[in-house]
Parts: sequence; structure tokens; C-alpha cells
Amino acid sequence: MAKARARKRPQPRADEAAIDEPIDAAFDSTLVLQEQTYAALSSSFNHEVYDEYLGELDKVPVLRDPVARPRPALQADFRQGQRPDARRESRPDAHSLREAHDGDLLSLYTELTHAAASPRKPAKRTKRRRAKKKTK
Repeated sequence: MAKARARKRPQPRADEAAIDEPIDAAFDSTLVLQEQTYAALSSSFNHEVYDEYLGELDKVPVLRDPVARPRPALQADFRQGQRPDARRESRPDAHSLREAHDGDLLSLYTELTHAAASPRKPAKRTKRRRAKKKTK
């Protein structure tokens, strides 16, 4: 059997390690700057936003508002005699409905026939002119 060779792990080169360090330091410094600006902005900004938020909450209806409103008027009930019973009202019968419908149809038909009684005169037709033949 062949002997297994032990593989060497590549060691980072000195120039690569030197490149990584400034990048990490620059990244850390930008993070620190971002945190400082956020802290400076948020201290004044949060109070303004919070005050606006509290002002908007005053507009939201709460339980006291509906309780303070007067109760809506109840709908009148026919069972207690507060309004007439629609079930007892006289309704038109089928014969009177047919007569009313026939009367409506008759009036529509007379309007149609009066409009058709005076037709417009057709426009006078002119003779068609023939196109000239092409000459070669």
C-alpha cells in the first residue's frame, strides 16, 4: 500500500493579512460613525415623532366617546302600534296591474306611431361618376 501523504495547509501570506486588517478597521470606524450619527439624530427626532404619535392617539375614538353619545332612536315597531302594519295595507290586484300596464303600452305605442307618421324625405341620389379608364 502506498503511504498517504500528509497535506500541508496553506498558510496565509503576510501581504494578505496586512490587507485584511485595514479593511476591518475601516469597517469598524464606519460602524462607529453610523452609531454616533444615529444617536445624535434619534435623541431629537424621537421626541418629535413621539409627540406626533401622541397627538394622533388623541384622535382615535375610545370607549368614553360612544358612551357619551346619545342612543340612536329605535325603529318604530308595528306590533306596538308605533307605525302602520304594511301587511294590512291594500295591495293592487292583478287585474288593475294589467290595465295599468296596458295603458302604459298604449301610450308608448301612440308615441311611436306619431313619430313614424312623419318620415323624413330621403336625400336625392346623385348619379355615380365612372372613373376614367387608364391609358397606356
